[in-house]
Amino acid sequence: MAYQRRKRRFDRKKVVLVERTICILILLALLALAGRWIAGQLSKEDSQKKKQTKTQTDNTAQKEDKTEAENTQTPVYDFVCSDGTLSAEFQQTLSDRAKEDKKVQKILADSRNYPVSMLELLAKNAETTDFVADYPEKKDEAPAESIGEVKEGEIPLLIQWDERWGYIHYGDGIIANSGCGPTALAMVAAGLTGDNSITPYKIASYAGANGYYVAGSGSSWSLMTEAALNFGVAGTEIALSESSVTEELNAGHPIICSMKQGDFTTDGHFIVLTGMADGKIQVHDPNSKERSSRTWDYATLEPQIENLWSFTKL
Repeated sequence: MAYQRRKRRFDRKKVVLVERTICILILLALLALAGRWIAGQLSKEDSQKKKQTKTQTDNTAQKEDKTEAENTQTPVYDFVCSDGTLSAEFQQTLSDRAKEDKKVQKILADSRNYPVSMLELLAKNAETTDFVADYPEKKDEAPAESIGEVKEGEIPLLIQWDERWGYIHYGDGIIANSGCGPTALAMVAAGLTGDNSITPYKIASYAGANGYYVAGSGSSWSLMTEAALNFGVAGTEIALSESSVTEELNAGHPIICSMKQGDFTTDGHFIVLTGMADGKIQVHDPNSKERSSRTWDYATLEPQIENLWSFTKL
């Protein structure tokens, strides 16, 4: 009897233990399933976040590409100036240059602040970019009364589009685009006399007031002979030959040349021959610092010279 009671208690404990074990296994299974479900949800959220981030990155890249494309797109200019519209030929020249030069871009964007002649000057000569850019701000300034330091016997390089006098009216335009003659004579007169008050503006004013400018043509040749006397120098026409040019330059006599179409001009121009160096001719071109920085063979210059004058101090 006692044995049976112990056996029943043992069986009940065994059943309870089995039930508890089953419950624990079921609980563990549920926890495992819950864990897998939670992991799946987290994986989905992470995947969605990655997709969202990629979409945002792609959108940002597209916006940046679009902005870059807009910034690099060639602007369209109307070339309307304060007194007319620039010709198609010069429009193309400046449009091409604007692709590489931000100063030219700004000038073209503000073209209504410039006369046509100023943009033509820019199209013909890239060296004038700063001069043209400063036109609206400096065009009304008074001209300089001096060219700066000068040593007697040395011919200074003066540029007609120098901001110290280039904006001043002369003939059919301004000294910058019409004043090669006065600027060339100013170099010679100031250099031979040592007088730094002989500026391109001073000679241009004298030439304009005394009939030495020919409308539609430019400075007359008599500027180099008659007018030169008023500035302390004498100009004498010489023969166009290598021997005469070399002889005058070796004697210290600068020569002003009237030039035809070629390396220096498309129509007419004046330059100064200042001396010899290693058998070549030194040139001061009032319209180009670059052309003035190198020496020239006589054979290159001769076919472009229309007339020439040698100068001495009075």
